Amino acid sequence: MYLWVLRQNTAAQRFYLARGATCAEAATASPPGGDPARLNGTPGSLRMAWPDAARSRQLLDDR
Repeated sequence: MYLWVLRQNTAAQRFYLARGATCAEAATASPPGGDPARLNGTPGSLRMAWPDAARSRQLLDDR
């Protein structure tokens, strides 16, 4: 299981890391709805991944 988080959203990164995620990949963020006009510049994003989806759901539900 994985999700993408904006590189500048460090609070979300800490939240996911505390719940067992690892940073698996870095990329340029995709524009919302595929519309490049919705982005300001070229923000980065990180793919936060969990190896065990069942355990990940439990950790996220425990918040």
